[in-house]
Amino acid sequence: MWKNNLLLFAAALICSAVTAQNEDWRLYAPDGKQTVIGTASSQKDGNIRFVQDSRIALMDSLKKANPTPMDGFRVQIFFGSRNEANKARADFLRINPEVGAYVTYLAPNFRLRVGDFRTRTEAEKFKREILQVYPGSYIVADQIALPHLGKGKL
Repeated sequence: MWKNNLLLFAAALICSAVTAQNEDWRLYAPDGKQTVIGTASSQKDGNIRFVQDSRIALMDSLKKANPTPMDGFRVQIFFGSRNEANKARADFLRINPEVGAYVTYLAPNFRLRVGDFRTRTEAEKFKREILQVYPGSYIVADQIALPHLGKGKL
């Protein structure tokens, strides 16, 4: 008996859903006249007020002052002792003052990597430019400093 009642209830529910109208009842005012909701003429200008904790602004300024490095590529041009790495860095910066040069330690030697390239293609292009002076250079994946973007670039 309860199965028949459940079946009858389900059939009634399905029939009411199928025969429901798809009109938006909010388009009509209680007096029966049609009204349009959300037109440009009904919108009002206003003010927006942001309320935020002062620690958020502090955290944002710290992030801007100390940006996190990103994945990228550099060209390694030297591997050896500290004195030789620093001399190679000074020589490189005399020729290419606009390109970053980074000496890092990998026990028991130091390595000199240059450039902050976002893509391997950029690193390949630069490597070809310096290949005559640094024939043993090669490209390595590394954490790079965020490159400066010129005007008009995103």
